[in-house]
Amino acid sequence: EGDEPDVDNRVERPSRGEKKRQAERLTELGARLPELGPSALGALGLDPAVLAAVETCRGLKRGSARARQLRRIGKLLRQHQTEELLAALDALD
Repeated sequence: EGDEPDVDNRVERPSRGEKKRQAERLTELGARLPELGPSALGALGLDPAVLAAVETCRGLKRGSARARQLRRIGKLLRQHQTEELLAALDALD
């Protein structure tokens, strides 16, 4: 009895695949942010760093600089309010 691990006290963590899928989804959603209007962006309640990255991305046309900025937006989204953002963007659809 004392040697058995307590199964009920384990914490469920997302698998590596789940983390990767969520990161990809946030990157895809982040790619949509530069196309949104100012009022829609304001309604999302994004972090100021994310808003600044989106504004920078709007000034970039095609190419590697824009792709790099979109990856940066995805990274910032993963660091901040992921659940709230996903819910808000789903509501916009």
